[in-house]
Amino acid sequence: MDSQLITQCLDLYERLNRGNLDHYALLGLDRTATVATIHEAYQRWLIKLADNELATVGDASVRQRLEALRRRLDRAHAVLLDFDQRAAYERRGFREVSEVVPEEEDPQEKAKELFRKAKTLYAGKEYGPAVLALRESLRLDPDRGDALLLLGLCQYRNPAMKRDAEVNLQKAVQLEPWNAEPLVALGNLFYSEKLMKRAESFYRRALELEPGHETARRRLAEIAPPEDNSLKSTLKSAMKKGLPSLFDRKKR
Repeated sequence: MDSQLITQCLDLYERLNRGNLDHYALLGLDRTATVATIHEAYQRWLIKLADNELATVGDASVRQRLEALRRRLDRAHAVLLDFDQRAAYERRGFREVSEVVPEEEDPQEKAKELFRKAKTLYAGKEYGPAVLALRESLRLDPDRGDALLLLGLCQYRNPAMKRDAEVNLQKAVQLEPWNAEPLVALGNLFYSEKLMKRAESFYRRALELEPGHETARRRLAEIAPPEDNSLKSTLKSAMKKGLPSLFDRKKR
């Protein structure tokens, strides 16, 4: 392989690495090139960079760069000969997928996407992956009460994370003081730990916001059943009449 061709190839390789060449320019073509023209240009390069030619290059580092150039030529040829790949390449601004810098995503939109994913995971009882998705969602958008509520519900399912569940549910209450659901979730958390007084207080607060909340009403009825009305009326009647004193008993 003559030195002039090696110099030409190395220059082409450096320009490729700097991102100065698209597939057309690499093959020495304009962007209106036909399939036949593309194939002919590729074949000319293939002859120049054939295995037997590369084998004559004594410097191993130079040979490696020439082999890399040939791989790029192979790729250019494959993309430009395929109608769909060529169209996609042109839509990307004549860049490969790996060369396209993704647009910066809106953090709030990404947070919403992660929240939707977490809801699906929660519905499928995949609480661990849901927790990971929700933590990332809250990192991007920390002031989402619904995400904190769902995170608390997921953590509540793991005995080792119940303390974290309480913290996140309390945060949800602070962010959404009008929402009964975090209060009910806290009630359920303490109910599961048999801390009935604390559970009762959260159920009562939830019912102040949403008097018809079924879970809160049912659990509160279990914890603090209503007084027996017949007993209550009996006691009231007895108080009115006056309870007998031990000193009122007749002596035997």
